[in-house]
Amino acid sequence: MSGGPTGSPAGTGAVLSDERAYELFEGYCKAGFAKRFKLYKLYTRAAAFGGG
Repeated sequence: MSGGPTGSPAGTGAVLSDERAYELFEGYCKAGFAKRFKLYKLYTRAAAFGGG
């Protein structure tokens, strides 16, 4: 599971460190083609593959 709630009895999900999330958004969002990207989708996919 990725992007799920963290720190609760209901379960945990993969998360990125604050620094990694910032790098992810800065890297993608500066490109013109990314202006309509959904940030939560970028984050969820990156967390699923990279963890934190």
